[in-house]
Amino acid sequence: MKLKPLNPENNNSIIFGNSHSGLHYWIGLLSNGHDYFIGQSFRSPATGRLRSICILPELILENITARLSVFHFDRERSQCREKLAETVVTLQTCDAKSWASFNSLDLELERDKDYCFKIDCNDGKMMAVAECAWNNAPGCSDGAEWVGHSANTDGHFFAGFGLTFLAEIRAN
Repeated sequence: MKLKPLNPENNNSIIFGNSHSGLHYWIGLLSNGHDYFIGQSFRSPATGRLRSICILPELILENITARLSVFHFDRERSQCREKLAETVVTLQTCDAKSWASFNSLDLELERDKDYCFKIDCNDGKMMAVAECAWNNAPGCSDGAEWVGHSANTDGHFFAGFGLTFLAEIRAN
């Protein structure tokens, strides 16, 4: 199954994010026994319903179930707060290098408020997710990439990197 990138249904849709890539980050169960995740913080460019977030899997070793969770983000402390939404998608090896869309979020975002999302796949499998260093391409420079693992669930935020992602908000 090839997944398609965002396709706004009307002129009220706002697409934002970073479509550039160059590097990748492995998530899932690595040989050290930890389950790794990746995510991104962002500032909402509009008030409206978050319809979808797409990521770019570079390599999928075997069919995998990926979960995307959205949180409030405390920018001053670089911490995720309460979970606001969650959705799951099953990816096949042939979905590598195609946009993977996490739909059914239907979450109300507020303009200029900070949020973050994370992607994990805790089913004992792995995939490489595209990312980019900010000095290599323009992107969602008001956010930071979020990485962590099962022994460090708070993770770390890195302002010099960004996850390759696109998001759609249906503006009010």
